[in-house]
Amino acid sequence: MRSSLQAWDKAQTDVNAVEAANPNIFVSGWRPMIGWIGAAGLAYQYVFRPLAVGFYGTALPPLDGSLMELVVGLLGFGGMRSWEKYKGLTK
Repeated sequence: MRSSLQAWDKAQTDVNAVEAANPNIFVSGWRPMIGWIGAAGLAYQYVFRPLAVGFYGTALPPLDGSLMELVVGLLGFGGMRSWEKYKGLTK
């Protein structure tokens, strides 16, 4: 079972590498786009929204918890990748 999971991981890594190398922004840019959307959403929720309330007295609508789930998931994947690199499991 372990070797089949490793084979699947290798195949997915190969697909990811080809996808990331594609010059078409709609193929290679979707992962960074999700990251930027998450960063912009967090900036709105925790920086700009409180500033608008404090400076202008304007209550902007809050975002729901789905954004935090997305960002935490992305950070988790980034952390796992960094750990693999640190341990020398991947290049």
